[in-house]
Amino acid sequence: MQSRINSAILLMGAYTFAFFIGTALHEFGHAIALVAFGVDQYKVVIHPFLGCYTSWSLNNEYIGYVDAAGPLFNMLMGVTLLVVFWQRRQTVIPSVLLMGPVALIQEGFNSLIQVALGVTGSDSLRIIAAGVPWVVLVTVDLLLFCLGVYILAIELPLYGVSSCDGLLDKIAVVVPGFVGYMAAIYIYNIIFNPMGATRGLVLMVFSGLIAVLVAFIYSLVVNRVNFLRFDVVQRDLRTLLMVWGLTMLALFLGLLFFN
Repeated sequence: MQSRINSAILLMGAYTFAFFIGTALHEFGHAIALVAFGVDQYKVVIHPFLGCYTSWSLNNEYIGYVDAAGPLFNMLMGVTLLVVFWQRRQTVIPSVLLMGPVALIQEGFNSLIQVALGVTGSDSLRIIAAGVPWVVLVTVDLLLFCLGVYILAIELPLYGVSSCDGLLDKIAVVVPGFVGYMAAIYIYNIIFNPMGATRGLVLMVFSGLIAVLVAFIYSLVVNRVNFLRFDVVQRDLRTLLMVWGLTMLALFLGLLFFN
């Protein structure tokens, strides 16, 4: 029981860091593209609990590129860090490795929701309006989402989750690890921004469902493919403190960006 609690706390810290930093990188991607197109009138807002966004005024000729730059930059940074540090996965701080799959899930899932609900002004609809066929975009989104879930499942041993654990034991670690940050967003918005509480609730529900899917994929697929399995890494208190220290620093810096 104590081991599962430690694993859940460790995963919660790493997932919180990866999710928030990924959201911020998405917005920085928009900003970099705007600068590249010579736009100097834009605003980037970074807040760990109220959300992140970039607002700008730009000629429609380039708007599709700017919209695509957000998800592409997030995925590029996350996957690059994953590839660079994968060989050192047993010693590197696990939050860094989680950024890759979380970025893939974020961008793939968000885009699918935007297309399905027809969210006006969203990155995905403007990318489609710029000329990308919706079938192509949705197909890519599905592939990104599935790849992110699969990589995340492979990474679970880094948080002390063993292939020998039962499915319910895996869920008992992964669900709190994924939902913790979303619960904090929900509670923060209930107190300080009631109009935004629904967003936190939706994030909690979908994160919980994705967590169950990750645990299921780990049990169903990864357990049966030998080359995908590696020894469970038992993290000590020092690693736990490092993960949460890095996470709290990221959230604090995010609060400083709020304006």
